Amino acid sequence: MTIVTNRPLTPCAVAASVAREFKFTRRESQVLRHAAHGRSIKEIAFQMGVSAGDIEYFWRRIFEKLHCRSQLRVMALLLRRACGHPRC
Repeated sequence: MTIVTNRPLTPCAVAASVAREFKFTRRESQVLRHAAHGRSIKEIAFQMGVSAGDIEYFWRRIFEKLHCRSQLRVMALLLRRACGHPRC
């Protein structure tokens, strides 16, 4: 799925698009949106009111769904999607 728009894409818009396409849970989507804004695991946990361990669990689920092995790879995927490249 490629997003076509005349406006620059926000990190949230790209994260939301990927979350819908890969059928993320609400919590996984929240983690991805926070991460797209550059927040750390501890910052995300504080914002969501859960433990850092919970956030690590959500990251593992995101890695599985996106077939990525690190947060860096996930962020690279989001950047490619924002530039119009549909593949991982």
